[in-house]
Amino acid sequence: MIRIWADFTDLGGGLVPLDYKGSIRDIRRQNVVLREGLRIIVYDDSYQSEAIVEKKQGEWYARIIKGTGRDVSASPPPRLDDE
Repeated sequence: MIRIWADFTDLGGGLVPLDYKGSIRDIRRQNVVLREGLRIIVYDDSYQSEAIVEKKQGEWYARIIKGTGRDVSASPPPRLDDE
């Protein structure tokens, strides 16, 4: 499944924006074409969850799927080459 970095501190109504530098980097690196309904994994250094991509007012978001999140702070995702 596609993994895209997200800033969970900006979580509002179960949606996280996909317009941060880390999100854009992951989208480009994986050659992802965002589309409504695409299932992805969103992650940061301490948490990850499955999500469904949505477009609201021209911006891309990931809607968190309840019950799929988990703490990954003990085992963060591997660093990307371009970090």
